[in-house]
Amino acid sequence: MRKKFLIVLLFFISFLNADIVSTKVLYSYENNKFLNIDNVINKPELFKEFQLKKPLSFGYDAKHNIFVKLILKNNSDTTLHRVFVSKNPLVSKVVYYDNTAQKLETQGFLQKLENKSIYSSFPISLNPYEEKIYYISFESPLTTLIINLDMMDKKYYENWYFKNILYIALFFGGMLALCIYNLFVYFATKDKAYLFYTLCILATTFHHSAYTGILFLFANIEYTTLTFKYSAIIVSLPMYFLGVFSKYYLETKNFSKINTTINIFLITIPLSWVFFIVFPEYSKFRNLLSFIFLFYLLSIAIYLAYKKVQQSYYVIAGWFLFFLSGIFMMLSSSGAYDIFIHYPHIVEFLLFTEAILFSIALSNRIRSLQNQVITLKNKREQELKTEVEEKTKKLSKSLKEKQLLLKELNHRVKNNMQMILSLIRLQSKESNTKELTTALLTIEGRISALGHLHELLYRQDNVLSIKAEDYFELLIDDLVRSYDTTSQNITFNFNLKGSLFASHAIYCGLIINELITNSLKHAFDNIEGEITIFFEEQKENFVLKYSDNGIGYEPIEKSESLGMLIVTTLAQVQLEGDLNIDSTNGTNITLVWNKDLKNE
Repeated sequence: MRKKFLIVLLFFISFLNADIVSTKVLYSYENNKFLNIDNVINKPELFKEFQLKKPLSFGYDAKHNIFVKLILKNNSDTTLHRVFVSKNPLVSKVVYYDNTAQKLETQGFLQKLENKSIYSSFPISLNPYEEKIYYISFESPLTTLIINLDMMDKKYYENWYFKNILYIALFFGGMLALCIYNLFVYFATKDKAYLFYTLCILATTFHHSAYTGILFLFANIEYTTLTFKYSAIIVSLPMYFLGVFSKYYLETKNFSKINTTINIFLITIPLSWVFFIVFPEYSKFRNLLSFIFLFYLLSIAIYLAYKKVQQSYYVIAGWFLFFLSGIFMMLSSSGAYDIFIHYPHIVEFLLFTEAILFSIALSNRIRSLQNQVITLKNKREQELKTEVEEKTKKLSKSLKEKQLLLKELNHRVKNNMQMILSLIRLQSKESNTKELTTALLTIEGRISALGHLHELLYRQDNVLSIKAEDYFELLIDDLVRSYDTTSQNITFNFNLKGSLFASHAIYCGLIINELITNSLKHAFDNIEGEITIFFEEQKENFVLKYSDNGIGYEPIEKSESLGMLIVTTLAQVQLEGDLNIDSTNGTNITLVWNKDLKNE
């Protein structure tokens, strides 16, 4: 029961959908000759029958027109409203006639019409059981001549037209959105691959606006004619920009032969534009060079994929879709095969998919470049680290060598000074006068002050500074032994904190030596003596204080002595310090100098 019900329902639906207008369609043409309506009506033998919705293509031929004869009959008892539609938007002129050769309407993209449409259409009405005959003339001197007629119910035609416009609008909107996206990325990255792909999208969009007839809705007749005059440029410009894009995206400069071949194509294509503009009779071959170029680009993409170039994988898919869309348009124009009967918007789908693929490929290029930058950065950091380590090792080795050399130098200086001291002491023992012995003893103390410094520097690893306590104690012990202070009952008090720079210690040692020598020689007159030495390393300064409880001295007389002249010169000239001397109650000397002197 259910099966019978379904069969009846399907039969009823098929009956409702069946067209109740019987049609007979015939076409007539004479090669290399334009026909007129009078000749066609009087020569019915010229007509050949063909089917609606099945395109007829006559290629690029501007030397003849095509007449189509429509025989329609209403088989119902109701008035029917139908619309003739020429689905090829690139028909220059479409003229409708009735069976009396009366011109009814003229349409086409090269006609001045108030209400232009992408497709030429003509409404008809058929009374019950009425039969009508119409003649339609098709001319296409600027484009391929393709006749793609259909007859639709009026409401169905309106829905069909709206749907086609919607698909086309979505295509152009999507392409412009991708164009804007890639343009913004170009301004952000300054990568020329994005710029030329943006130009490729714009050129493709402009070409397809002409191919679908959208452009001619807004262009005047003069502009439309100019567009077809330079159609060789419009057709191949997307391929030209695609070729330049390929150079930057695939970095073909790394493959000299491929790069040279692409450059030859990029020079030849503009030359072909000039040729087809000068010789328009050869315009039927204007797509040939572009397809050869596209096929070559597809071939090198496959080759680079074989060479493991990552960017080529996206390119193969994108160029294949681009190539496929071009093949479909070329086959349709030549009349060999019209895929648009089954898939009206296949080209829009292929082009938009190709644009998305290349946009993804370019985004992947950013990630690849970022990864390359990170890899190069890490590699460079590792190289710098290795270089720093090697240089550090070399510097450490060099520093150790210099430290050893400096220690050896200090050792040799100390030994030389010890030899000089030995000679001075031998000379002192041979001396017959107290004055000479005292002078030699003074010289011995000065040389010892320098020798002890080199001795300390030789003993320790750090040759830049020494502890003040170690240095001054060596000086004092040596002077105590030299002047036999135990017999004079002299005691030493010192408070020594911090370290001295080696360059400062030379001057300080000589100053301490002179001050102690002067005190031991002149300050104490058979009284118990006390000498106090204070040294402190402050934040910005060094402070040295020296005092004794001796008899003091007259500053004017004492300033003329060699010992005080040495102290003053070393303190004020060499150390650039502030020297304060008070000899009214014993001797009190304060020396303050800046630590920044270490760099001089």
